[in-house]
Amino acid sequence: CCSADGRVMIYERNDSGEFNIVRDLRECHEELLVAAVSERYCLLATAGDNGDLFIWSLEKYMLESVCVLNSKPIGITFSPIHPIMIVAT
Repeated sequence: CCSADGRVMIYERNDSGEFNIVRDLRECHEELLVAAVSERYCLLATAGDNGDLFIWSLEKYMLESVCVLNSKPIGITFSPIHPIMIVAT
């Protein structure tokens, strides 16, 4: 979930089917355009309108890497069989 103030909130469903917030990642993007999750590698990739691509560790709940794109992203995906992230701009 992404909020209007640039926060990405990660929720987990409990046994009763309710959602509990696990982590609140602040100062993510002014405007989040695309996001992708890799359960295999425990990573979250988010990209905003300014071209910044953030890679978050979902194990440590911290920012792992920042990449700067030359244009606005239109899609992100992780390969299901290789440690590769694909970004379309």
